[in-house]
Amino acid sequence: MAVGTAGFSGRIRLRRRGGDWTGFVLTSRARRATVKFMEFTILSEARAWRGDATRDGDEVRLDAAALESALGFRLEPRGLCRDGVCLPTSTHEGLVTDAGVGVAKLAAVLGRPLSADWDAGVASLADSPEDQRSRLESLDAPDFELSDLVGKRRRLSEFRGKKVLLHAFASW
Repeated sequence: MAVGTAGFSGRIRLRRRGGDWTGFVLTSRARRATVKFMEFTILSEARAWRGDATRDGDEVRLDAAALESALGFRLEPRGLCRDGVCLPTSTHEGLVTDAGVGVAKLAAVLGRPLSADWDAGVASLADSPEDQRSRLESLDAPDFELSDLVGKRRRLSEFRGKKVLLHAFASW
């Protein structure tokens, strides 16, 4: 199978072992790396993304298309770009390789806490502490949707400017 992503062009030989696909990435530098192809879920910014990723040693990597779909970053020659701001990739060793962009390394560079179970194929990328602090200081509650007592779906934003009493309990 021939592939091409930003910063990588080469061939992959795939072999199925059990329920997983494994393969060898053969790059133009004649480097051979064993990778595992897996279905992966990333939870970030109140949304969930599910797609294909590669397991490269201890790092899960996303190709350029998956990275943009999951986290909104585009891999460009000047670096990882989002909303007009670019993060140079050349200054962060191992962030971008032939196998893609490392999820854990990207979280560290962005200063965003990461909780992951690589074997289960899921990671949650939290907002940066600065973003969390600014939201808490604003005293604006995040918008959410729940059913009222008669079953009608209501959003908190429908009541902006009005006094609202939220009653919450847990059965545990």
